[in-house]
Amino acid sequence: MPAAVPVAADGDAQSEATAQMVEAIFNYTRWPNRPQPIRLCILGPSSHTAKLDAIALLNGTKVTVDELGSITENMNDCDALYLGHLPLTSIRYTTAKVRGKPVLTLIERDSDCSASEVMFCLSFRSNTLSFQLNIDAISRSPLRIDPRVLRLSKEH
Repeated sequence: MPAAVPVAADGDAQSEATAQMVEAIFNYTRWPNRPQPIRLCILGPSSHTAKLDAIALLNGTKVTVDELGSITENMNDCDALYLGHLPLTSIRYTTAKVRGKPVLTLIERDSDCSASEVMFCLSFRSNTLSFQLNIDAISRSPLRIDPRVLRLSKEH
């Protein structure tokens, strides 16, 4: 799994790197009910999600992408939530709604990966995309994240 991906400054390259990172995170995540396909829902406006529909997991599980646009009851059927640019209160409301459920959560922006209470925080720096983990959020979830991912997040 790439802990950090080199990325050019243009939007297409950042979207492609985001898709690679999300795909890698999915490949190292085990859902208790093995959804087929995995329903990835995008909430709020986002900057780097244009290529998420190209994700293909190593075990053959398909990924479908739904842009919900805003917080709705439809997110109850999501296996993963990608949170774009939303107010912190909306993000915390969303993470509280899925806490304890088998829903992987990711966010584009949370500089210290604690305020949002999301599991994975993508970090876009000059020419690099990396991620941070929120161990508290992961430990409250029934999802199983491969320990190698935990180790990688500490290296970057």
